[in-house]
Amino acid sequence: MVSSPLSFGIKSSGKDLWRSHLNRSQFYKYAQAVAPIRALDSNPYGTADRSDAASDENSHSENLENNKDFDGSYVGIHKVKPDDTSNSLGGGTSLLAEEMHGFVFGSNQESDAWDNVSVYAPVVRRYLSDNEERWMLWYSGKHRENEGESVNGSKEVTGLAISSNGVHWKRGKGGIDNSDQSADLVGEVLGCSDNWWAFDTLITRPSDVLIMSCLKSRATAGVYWMYYTGGCSEEVEILKPEKLPSDLPDFEYKDSNIIIRRTRPGLAMSHDGRSWARIECDHYSGALFDVGQEGEWDSLFIADPHVVFFTTDDLRLYYHSYDLKAGCFSIGYARSREGMKWVKFGKLIGGGPPGSFDELGVKSPQVIPNPIGEGFLMIYEGVAADGRTSFGLAQSKDGLSNWTRCSRGPVFTVADDPNAWDSHGIHNPCLVQMDGNEWRLYYQGIDSNGKAGFGMAVCADGTLLKFERCHSLHL
Repeated sequence: MVSSPLSFGIKSSGKDLWRSHLNRSQFYKYAQAVAPIRALDSNPYGTADRSDAASDENSHSENLENNKDFDGSYVGIHKVKPDDTSNSLGGGTSLLAEEMHGFVFGSNQESDAWDNVSVYAPVVRRYLSDNEERWMLWYSGKHRENEGESVNGSKEVTGLAISSNGVHWKRGKGGIDNSDQSADLVGEVLGCSDNWWAFDTLITRPSDVLIMSCLKSRATAGVYWMYYTGGCSEEVEILKPEKLPSDLPDFEYKDSNIIIRRTRPGLAMSHDGRSWARIECDHYSGALFDVGQEGEWDSLFIADPHVVFFTTDDLRLYYHSYDLKAGCFSIGYARSREGMKWVKFGKLIGGGPPGSFDELGVKSPQVIPNPIGEGFLMIYEGVAADGRTSFGLAQSKDGLSNWTRCSRGPVFTVADDPNAWDSHGIHNPCLVQMDGNEWRLYYQGIDSNGKAGFGMAVCADGTLLKFERCHSLHL
């Protein structure tokens, strides 16, 4: 298990309490040049956690060169065992009654919990070592302190839940207490910034988590890198595009106009996935980079940054925005050598043909190496002309150009039952590779009343072209 920030030489104070805020110059001072870096989980979707494993520099280099999974004993969905992390269904675990197919996590039922109103954007990682299987779920949530408090006015912050099987999750109702060595350290882990000028004073929504290390260090310990969507009070108001539906969750509607919160991508780091330090990057607000100039496809906002480690000097960040000229959500990318200074390269993929499930565009990308062939696959959230959402799959030989859809239809849709917990919308797909050809798909679902939760579906053949909700987990 990751236990110390050895790879970057950042020293903790007290009982492993990290600095909550580091500007870029401070970080380089501590790190003594962060580039080049290596990904200890170079393919993090189901690989073993090498942060505390006994491996030397040669094995790291060999794995990175071959882009292969690290060793680990994989456990299939039918082999997972129940643990002591179960809570009530409403509290966020999967009793999986017939009417709740696929449901694994909901808003906290405790009135004083940090996530008692709603939960968003699941980022699930499975780490394997010689002695244990360890799951971590980072997600964002909102809370209501007073009965009359506006939910939309409350801040959205990031928290952590843990599990031994990816099904039953243990959560916390408040912030973590690093001084309690016997605690499981779950709960709120990354709040909003207190600096008035920061880009994330109202929203910290996780998008991706990787474990990476500096090549100058021979230590096998790594550092968690969290890329997230940050939001503040900055908004932009535009005339509502003619074909845009009137109930998209991304926008606030005001007469004939829409109001969009101007989000940007951010980076935080942690030695254990729990205590996070913001990294101030190039933009004046501390964000990784800014939205585009007026007239560019990503001028309104930047959301859901997902990073893929290709080589030691080539990281690629995929994100989405709303392209006003094209009238659709679109996905673009940026590149970096060291994970903090990024150069944008433009739009990759936009809306589908008329009548398609993603006619109004594509969002929330996750890119992975093709598990059954060459090139790369992208699972994404597609938006239909009526605002209905589903998940699609695209492929590319190099991950940079010529992205083509793998099928005419979606690979996963909302539930057919109008009373289901995910009948009104599905968002933020997150893939986790299991043993053999099996993949799990975690996602956010919305019911007819607007209540959100997280679910799980499975693809057993490795193609990622069709997922089935889990009706029974055979625990």
